[in-house]
Amino acid sequence: MAHWKIPLTVIAAAVVILVIGMVILNQGPIPLSPESPEYQVALCTDTPEYSLIMSSVPGMRLIPVVPGDMAGARFHWETSYGEFLTWDSPDYRVQGHGNEFVTDLRPVYWSFAPRGNDSRPPVTINLKVEDPGSGTTLASTKVRIGWEEYDTAVMSDPCIFAG
Repeated sequence: MAHWKIPLTVIAAAVVILVIGMVILNQGPIPLSPESPEYQVALCTDTPEYSLIMSSVPGMRLIPVVPGDMAGARFHWETSYGEFLTWDSPDYRVQGHGNEFVTDLRPVYWSFAPRGNDSRPPVTINLKVEDPGSGTTLASTKVRIGWEEYDTAVMSDPCIFAG
């Protein structure tokens, strides 16, 4: 009767493969890259530079631009410095809303308080478009604002709105 002899190296390789397989299985699912959002949003302006001495507007106008129909979506604004304002018809009264604000698809304004000659921090404005029912983020973007001297805010790489 012939005996089957399995070389020791084959047994060792099988054990190593089994151990590696068990380690991988115990790690849980392999993380996949996040899926790109269903929608995209751009944050544009028609005032890429803003100073408090500008009397024609109450702040830097921020205009969300979304493709398709986003009727009913919530637009959740946050800023690291300054505040959001609205300035709408029919009375065109400026209303302050603080550094976090939720609205519909309408432009908002960003401004800051007078501060003498002190330096100001760089500004990040985040915008999330949220599903009104679930609160799920459908799209998001952010812009950065720097300073020219101490009193002129300048948007970095602005998306200029011309319409």
